Amino acid sequence: LSDMAKAYSSSIPIRSTGIGWCTNDDECKCGKPDSCESGIVDKRHLPYWEGMLVQQMKLMQLDDIGEAGRDAARKGMERCEKVLSALGIDVEAMKQKFSQRDLIEVENV
Repeated sequence: LSDMAKAYSSSIPIRSTGIGWCTNDDECKCGKPDSCESGIVDKRHLPYWEGMLVQQMKLMQLDDIGEAGRDAARKGMERCEKVLSALGIDVEAMKQKFSQRDLIEVENV
């Protein structure tokens, strides 16, 4: 089994997208490994997804981003929550932890 895995692994392309891995033969087509059939997200990418969730939470606190900005932030939060849940994270507990800390403090500039 080990020999077979080694033989196949040399023929499978894999490259980092920063927030996941891409296994597409040619090049990464969308940069969204969480929604691409060639994408893989593993626990090594957890800090990026946590950070993106915090960013979306901060955006939701702003009062000058309009309805379109809120919709975009909501979609971003849903995307992050989906990935984090798939990685086995209790997203609601994580959001509570972040909202109780000063990480979410935002000032309109």
